[in-house]
Amino acid sequence: MASSKQYKKLTKELARLRCELLPKEFSLSGDYPPEVFTKTVAYRVLAHAEIESYIEDRAYEAALTATTEWENSKKVSKTLLGLLAFSGQTMGEPPDSVNPSQPSQTSNWDDKIRISNKIKTAMNIFYNAIINNHGIKEKNILRLLLPIGIEVDKLDPVLLADLNSFAEVRGEAAHLSASKYRAKQQINPKDELRTVESLANRLIDIDRCIDQLLS
Repeated sequence: MASSKQYKKLTKELARLRCELLPKEFSLSGDYPPEVFTKTVAYRVLAHAEIESYIEDRAYEAALTATTEWENSKKVSKTLLGLLAFSGQTMGEPPDSVNPSQPSQTSNWDDKIRISNKIKTAMNIFYNAIINNHGIKEKNILRLLLPIGIEVDKLDPVLLADLNSFAEVRGEAAHLSASKYRAKQQINPKDELRTVESLANRLIDIDRCIDQLLS
């Protein structure tokens, strides 16, 4: 199965970062000058950003496709059900009348009686979740993928753990000065490349899950 345009963009950008920031040849001893350390930290931070952007873009594509299909043809999809199920909205019972019993209920009455309003609200909630997403930890992944209809058992727990670990070291790199970070730990560019490539290779399974939802 072919990968999505977003996944192809991810691999292209990661390849560009590898060429621009990591050594062409890795040291057998693991010793590198300070500028290589700095560039490797930059690679870690920027590779994290590319992975985060990829997941957000694919999740948004799935949600937008589902809500657009509803608007155009009233097609109900698994993604549409997921958006509603994880929106946090109160799914109350139908009211006793199509008209509000009190004038104070008029302003939000349509939200109570129209399915399309609930779907629009669910999409807005999900869109805000994407806009306010800052990371690739397990909690971020679940917040982006469960609402578009991906089942929990489709998510590799090892991948989630590895994304967690990568997010944590990225956080340290982004919030410490270069001198403090260098004093705290050394980064081997070869190991860093291996980590990023492993994450990217395993994200193809998520990519295919989203393709199945879209099909």
